[in-house]
Amino acid sequence: MLQPLLTSSNHEALLRKAGRRSKREIERLVAGLSPTAPGPKDLIRALPAAQASPVPAGRAPLANEAALVFEPPEIAQDPPAHEPPSEAPGRVLFTFAAGEAVRGLFEQARDLLRHKFPSGTMEEVIGEALRRLVDEELPGAKSRRPAPAASSAARYIPKWIEDHVWRRDNGRCSFVGPEGLRCGETGWLELDHVKPWALGGRSDDPDNIRLLCRAHNQSEARRIFGAPPKTT
Repeated sequence: MLQPLLTSSNHEALLRKAGRRSKREIERLVAGLSPTAPGPKDLIRALPAAQASPVPAGRAPLANEAALVFEPPEIAQDPPAHEPPSEAPGRVLFTFAAGEAVRGLFEQARDLLRHKFPSGTMEEVIGEALRRLVDEELPGAKSRRPAPAASSAARYIPKWIEDHVWRRDNGRCSFVGPEGLRCGETGWLELDHVKPWALGGRSDDPDNIRLLCRAHNQSEARRIFGAPPKTT
């Protein structure tokens, strides 16, 4: 990333400035030193269906046709009268430029949604954000958090405690290892009872609730309750 910017006069200072930086920080450094170019305009464009036409007889294929393999067309069958023809959902391309603040919000949202969308694609994250926004703002369609079942009420963590713990732990895994280093993971976060609920730990005490990533939540469970029995 730095190579196009290095010159005989700036390489030493620039490499010193880039030392021990993360990839994200290097990207920002490069963006700040590169000539400013106008960003793309907001655009939503339908993507064409993947179709290819056979090469006419007697003409050599073009370079971009060399890798195409054409199959004889199948004879179209009329669908049954009671089943309307199915149509594949269309795909569209979104193009826009955004600031670092929007990028940070996207990355935070992607981490928050890792449980639901492990791959964290842009379509999944932005689509979920838009669905929740519409659900929240559309009159008569306000979403509501379901009330806990009576049998699990004692284990249910109140929303105000979730919010308090999230702010207190700064939206990061709070596990601290023997060396005194905090994990700090922002993805796969789970609410964990410091004293397990099964051992009498309270769910309505914020001091007994913490944020842990899935890996450290599972390791703490193994430490307290032991490894689960192996199945054969």
